[in-house]
Amino acid sequence: EGGLYSKLRLYVDYNKGIIAKACMYSDNVLIQTFEVVESKQMPGKEWVPVRMNKIPALSSGRLISTMAYGNIQTNTGLSTDEFDPEKQY
Repeated sequence: EGGLYSKLRLYVDYNKGIIAKACMYSDNVLIQTFEVVESKQMPGKEWVPVRMNKIPALSSGRLISTMAYGNIQTNTGLSTDEFDPEKQY
């Protein structure tokens, strides 16, 4: 109780394997949306978001802020067969 949101709805781009959009709700009322507007394919073939819009649901109008990420690297130090989701790295 008392968290930022009570429900999270995720939209997945299955072709790229990334979350394309996330909607946060409080008591079934939309409070904020994050939406990927640009993604980049890394050398290892994985996709990462590089630009996202943050759109809070405001009663006074629409405000959009854009988050951009640069100098992106993926963690290649741990192979998939070594990954244990229960282990703290």
